[in-house]
Amino acid sequence: MGSGRAIKVVGIDVGFRNMGLVSGTPLPDAPYIEIEGHATLVTKPSSKKRGIYKAHGDLSNCAELVRGLNRFVSETGNVQLIVAEIPHAGAQGARANRLMGIATGIVATWVAMREYAVMWIMPEESKKLFCGKRNAGKLDIQAKVRFKHPGVDWPEREAEFEHQADAVAAVYAAGSDSMWRAWSQQVENNR
Repeated sequence: MGSGRAIKVVGIDVGFRNMGLVSGTPLPDAPYIEIEGHATLVTKPSSKKRGIYKAHGDLSNCAELVRGLNRFVSETGNVQLIVAEIPHAGAQGARANRLMGIATGIVATWVAMREYAVMWIMPEESKKLFCGKRNAGKLDIQAKVRFKHPGVDWPEREAEFEHQADAVAAVYAAGSDSMWRAWSQQVENNR
């Protein structure tokens, strides 16, 4: 990379109720990343019982996700690449699929407005390239993340760690083959 600055990458496990975030610097022996930050953005479902329609609550949650993304990336600083694992349409029910679509739209719009280089990763790619098998389970991914990053203070709550681990896997998947070279070139071209 021409300027000699370390590339900062943010990994996102796109979700509406739980959005996993990690940030770090890819190391020379890529694909390996030094984890520098991690968080899970959590939104709460609304209920008509409180006098607010679910759609109104969803809009508030959308705004909270954007604020959370802005806050996380601002704290990371000098981000050149976003790697986002987009959800597949495997959710149970129309509402769950709708919320996954909204979350994907939020991230896509946010990335475009901030003019970041982005790589979109499918969950199957993350599983195969990070764990070596397309059908790797959540526990497989989490175990490998803990193994590769034993010094990181991961959250104790399983629901939070699950999404952060998926974000880590997406970053490794992006760095595992020609994709890494492609985005490195994209970052260099955007300077």
